[in-house]
Amino acid sequence: MRSQRNTRSLRTHLPRKTGAARIICAALATVTATAGAVILAASPVAAAAPANDSYAAAEPLTLGTPVAADTTLATQEELDLEVIQACPFGAPPSTTKTVWYRWDSGTDPPPTVSVSASGSSFPPYFAVAIGEPGSFTTLTCGVSAVMFETEPDVAYHVMLFSPFDRGGTTTLVLDEARPPTIELTIDRVGRFDPKTGSATISGDYRCSDAATGYAFGSLTQSVGRFEIVGGVEAELPCDGGTHDWAAVALFDNGRFAGGKAIAVIDAFACSIPFCVNITVEQTVSLRR
Repeated sequence: MRSQRNTRSLRTHLPRKTGAARIICAALATVTATAGAVILAASPVAAAAPANDSYAAAEPLTLGTPVAADTTLATQEELDLEVIQACPFGAPPSTTKTVWYRWDSGTDPPPTVSVSASGSSFPPYFAVAIGEPGSFTTLTCGVSAVMFETEPDVAYHVMLFSPFDRGGTTTLVLDEARPPTIELTIDRVGRFDPKTGSATISGDYRCSDAATGYAFGSLTQSVGRFEIVGGVEAELPCDGGTHDWAAVALFDNGRFAGGKAIAVIDAFACSIPFCVNITVEQTVSLRR
């Protein structure tokens, strides 16, 4: 009987202890969850400006090496205005989101250097200055590309900025300003389409030191006392290699047919700040 009472007593008290344990466990779980929440909570991280946001932290440039730039989070400092207000051709309407670069010309720099931007998501403006804050001399300012003459052992300060509080990404390069070159030939045999009356002439070309070249001209065929004239044009990408080109001459006042025609093509290519052009003339035999 004593054994049974002990069993009942044990059954009576065990649930109470278990209930207390549950309360303690629940409290511990709450504390643990709260602590976990505190540990997992992260403070917001402020977005950082570019490393070359200031004149003092200007990024060095190497001649001919493209550099990726992002002015989205760039800021402005007072000396930026000193450079802009001294632009030779007048200051831009506003100056915000500036980043800085520096190029040391060395003992034997190219006589003329250009700074240009490509693949831009905003209108990229440049200003180039020499000297130090408080005594800057601004050499040139412009959008997308600028050019300046150099001297040995001079530090040139290049500021890239966005007008109207617009920022974005671009790729800039400082390089020797070289005149482009372009060569073009016209094949002696062309083709005409008796159904449409159009004619196609072709040839090859070579273009370098420019982004793109163009060819414009005319094809003229004499028919008795009349002349059939058609305009031709073609885009000539410049990469330094030799490529084929072709253009269709659409008649202005008649239809081209088999026989001789005269092709006159003006080809040109431009870079900062040079443009070159050539004129090529060729007698072309039009065939089907």
